[in-house]
Amino acid sequence: MPKPPITVPIARSSYSLVIHLLLAMGLVGVGLWLTASPWMLVALPACLWLVFRHARGQPIGMLFVHRLDEALYARWLSPNGELGEQRPLRCFYLGPWLLGLEIGRTRLWLWPDSLPGESHRALRRLLHRPGR
Repeated sequence: MPKPPITVPIARSSYSLVIHLLLAMGLVGVGLWLTASPWMLVALPACLWLVFRHARGQPIGMLFVHRLDEALYARWLSPNGELGEQRPLRCFYLGPWLLGLEIGRTRLWLWPDSLPGESHRALRRLLHRPGR
């Protein structure tokens, strides 16, 4: 009997936003320190805009992950309540807190605050391959 799919509610991560903001401000600060150019002050709003644009572009919603034979597949739940197209799921990074998933052609980073703890543990158990 196949196992029921893992339901993963995904939200936007504030950890990711803060880390990317700090990196962008550090990059502009180092550029300002090295060049002392007023153009670096123009780069700060541009970097901030790029960081916020990236943060807004992260996928959010309900993700259903299941295993068929030895392959993993994922489906997004659309806002109107229908399951989306089944796409292959591949884990390209499995760290202690951070998960890197590839769903079809979309890359998704799951930070600890972007999903509930129980869903995070269930997904890690499904993705972990013993012996690696």
